Amino acid sequence: MHRPAAPRPTADRLTVLFLNVHGGAALACMALLALSAATARGDEIVTKGGATFSGKVVREDDTHVTIETEDLGPIKLAKSEIVKRNGAAPAPKDGDGKAEDAKPSDAAASDAKSPAKGDATKPQPKAADPAADAALDAAERLARRRNATIVRSTTPKKTETPAAATPAAAASAAPAPTTSAPTTSAPTTSAPTTPAATAPESAASQPVGGDLLAKESPGTTLIVFEPVRAFEAASGGTLIGRRTVARLDVVGSSSARLTIAGSGAEQTWTVRLADVQRHRVVRGEGDRLNLLEGVDLNDWVRALKSDGSTVAGRFLGVEDGSVKLASPPDAGAEPAAPASASVPLGQIVRVDGIQKSSFVRRTIADTIDRDVIAATMWPDGREIVGTVIENDGKAAAIDTDRDGKADVSLHVDAPVAAVRTLPAAVRQSAAGLAPGAWVRVASVEEYPDARVETEVSGAIAGITPYAVCIAQGDGAIVLPFESVASLKAVPSGGANAPRPIDSSTSGVPVLPGDAAEDAAKASAPGLAAVTDGRTVTHVVVSAPWEPRVFGIRIGAKLEDALSTGDLRYTTTVWPKESGKTGKARELVSESVEGLRVTVLCDRWETVTSIEIGRR
Repeated sequence: MHRPAAPRPTADRLTVLFLNVHGGAALACMALLALSAATARGDEIVTKGGATFSGKVVREDDTHVTIETEDLGPIKLAKSEIVKRNGAAPAPKDGDGKAEDAKPSDAAASDAKSPAKGDATKPQPKAADPAADAALDAAERLARRRNATIVRSTTPKKTETPAAATPAAAASAAPAPTTSAPTTSAPTTSAPTTPAATAPESAASQPVGGDLLAKESPGTTLIVFEPVRAFEAASGGTLIGRRTVARLDVVGSSSARLTIAGSGAEQTWTVRLADVQRHRVVRGEGDRLNLLEGVDLNDWVRALKSDGSTVAGRFLGVEDGSVKLASPPDAGAEPAAPASASVPLGQIVRVDGIQKSSFVRRTIADTIDRDVIAATMWPDGREIVGTVIENDGKAAAIDTDRDGKADVSLHVDAPVAAVRTLPAAVRQSAAGLAPGAWVRVASVEEYPDARVETEVSGAIAGITPYAVCIAQGDGAIVLPFESVASLKAVPSGGANAPRPIDSSTSGVPVLPGDAAEDAAKASAPGLAAVTDGRTVTHVVVSAPWEPRVFGIRIGAKLEDALSTGDLRYTTTVWPKESGKTGKARELVSESVEGLRVTVLCDRWETVTSIEIGRR
């Protein structure tokens, strides 16, 4: 079988190429090959930006130099950007406008191109053809890239600027200083351009962070902005970042002390630099308009005046150098805000507030009679909980003490941080339900190790937008609405009341609550009693116990136990295996007065044991 010959090394192929050239051209090509070996060590170019490129110069003209690098390939550089070439500064241009060639390799190439003395008839080698470079195969280009290296300098280098003819010319020609260090990032393949020198913006003309507050001089009057935060009493409310006009007294590495000017006294204020979003220098009264930066129309604004008084209301804008605020008489704010106010900007030293919320306004406006509502007010976090008696679309009259009369009027423009009504799933069925009404509530709660389903019936002891409380024979059960799946009104009493079961029908000789001495009666196989030394606390029944326990036989199918047993179950616990629920479950009944009975079933839905405990 014919096996193809292995490719020859690059040097061998070049030799064959040169030997195929006839006559004197072959000698010239041999000289060019020697020149390539002489320059194989590579070139190094340093730019004004401090970047260093190592490789081989493959093309050069009057304005640009192209160097082949190993990592980035060919890179075209402007000669005006080159400060060093092979360790030496580039030679200045001569009178004809052509740069003098200072490269030793080019000098050697010049000698190689010059004819030898006494041999005038010797043919001259041809100039390098760009097409010949393009004809190099992939192996040759790969070899050239492996021989080239690139060196990135991380030490900033100063740009060498030629001296100007006169001081005036030097001043006009010198670029404005910049605060940034020379870049050290990897250069791109595009031709570099000299960045235009621009004067840095002053700290007073742009917002700056708290880390730059230390650069301000003591005694400077500033507007200090704090970041936007969520209201602590209601995460749904978004506060306006507080902004304060103050004089800088002392600033350290982590905090600053300022003074808020007042009419009769001065208030000292210490702020952490981490709590400062930005600041602005106040040079005139017009700069105080920045106090309202980022405040939207109808946001609820509270303004602290220089005399210590406070004015609050909806922000309506600025007119004739004064801030216009408006507040409805039934806004629910404490203390009550005036109907309207106009505060000169020069008197305001601090502004804060809460952003308007379309959801809050819409929820208050959409409430109907007998709706249950809860509203959290700003800034004191006071919560108003009650039942809506009347709503005209602008304000809701709320009964908070269940006497049927309005106690609070909640306006849509009030400083409400959050508002909540009954969930949509139960809002219609729970409308008009008052304490004492009978309901049946089903809830589902997910836990990492189990799923808990609860169904309970009873009279409503209390209801809020957060939870419903159901009265039981020996107490009450609270079910949060996040877990409520359904809520239905049922007739009171009768079949819906918890059925008291006589403990004598248990079928076991000992029950929780009996004396500890009676635990000896639980000596039969499948029966065990647990005591605390004085009384029996738990009784566990399992196989091979034969008698029925509250009508349930150990080993029976769950379907049969539910149909023949005397218990009514309020809670079902589904244990999880690998995050999934199976058929195994625990049924909890509290239909026996004073006792809690738990029936345990396996994955085959067979009753395996019964646990009896005290509630």
